[in-house]
This record gives sequence, structure tokens and C-alpha cells, in this order.
Amino acid sequence: MQRRVQRYGWDLAAPDYERLWQAQLGPAQADMLARVCLRAGERVVDVACGTGLVSFAAADVVGARGRVIGVDISGAMVDAAQRRADALGVGHAAFARMDAEALDLADADFDVALCALGLMYVADPERALRELRRVVRPGGRVGLAVWGERSRCD
Repeated sequence: MQRRVQRYGWDLAAPDYERLWQAQLGPAQADMLARVCLRAGERVVDVACGTGLVSFAAADVVGARGRVIGVDISGAMVDAAQRRADALGVGHAAFARMDAEALDLADADFDVALCALGLMYVADPERALRELRRVVRPGGRVGLAVWGERSRCD
């Protein structure tokens, strides 16, 4: 039930998400990105990507030799992100609807996994963390940012 409520809510928020939240989210997202030290050519998965704010920043750093996959529970969010990638010609970024707790991605396929301000909304955060770790290669990096305790994240 929580997944359906989350998906429905984020689908409704998608059209206005960046206009309403980009400025507030920017500092935490930038700090997380700085801490993972992305490099050109790396493969990155951005979990709970929303409309791709972090995904596009990561794509800028990894460049055309790299790859960014943004995933989100909301189809409307990933559709908006994919439309933006297509319009901007960012061919090394792609987006798909996926549950953070059951990523349909290969083991150890990414250099970096990111989850900016989404982990506190998943039904089972520990399972989502295990999934992030599973898809990152040995020696890879995981970057996380959360608002705080889940009980305080409406």
C-alpha cells in the first residue's frame, strides 16, 4: 500500500516538482555529489531520481564515455526526466520506473549508486540499501542524502 501511495503522490507532483523543489534540494544534492567524487567514464545509478536533477548533474561529470541510469517509483517522474534527456541530447542518461527495493539491474554493474532525498520514503530502507550495495562493483561508492528521520518526512 505504501508503494502505491508513494507512486501516486509522486506522479501527481511531477509537473511542478522542479519549479517547487529544485532550489531547496540543490545544496544537499550538490554536497552528496561532491562527496562521491564522480569521474569521467563512470557508470552511475541514481535511485529515486525524480525528474533527474541529480542524474543530469552526474551525467555532466561522467561525460559521454560514462552512463547514468535514473530510476524512480513514479512513472511520471521518469517520463519527465527521459523527455528532458531526449530534448537535451543527453544520450548517456536513461530513465526507468523501478522500485528501490527490487532494482532490475545486474549485480556489480555500477561504479557509483546515488540516492538523494528518497531513501526515507521507501517502505523498507534496509532492503533498498542492500540493493544499492548489490548493484555497485567492489570498491565502488554509494552516496546518500536524507532529510532525517522517516517519521519527520511527510
